[in-house]
Amino acid sequence: MIRDVPAMICTHCGEDFISDATARELDRIRNTGFAGGASDDQICMPVFKY
Repeated sequence: MIRDVPAMICTHCGEDFISDATARELDRIRNTGFAGGASDDQICMPVFKY
């Protein structure tokens, strides 16, 4: 999970979306395997079977 991703909200329909630059940065973070080691936080979340 990546927290605090900058997103925008459409004033007409309320849909949220991210800029191309943000999408590229998320790809970069994902492709480097979250380099830098330690995460900022951890969560425990339930997992349900379909």
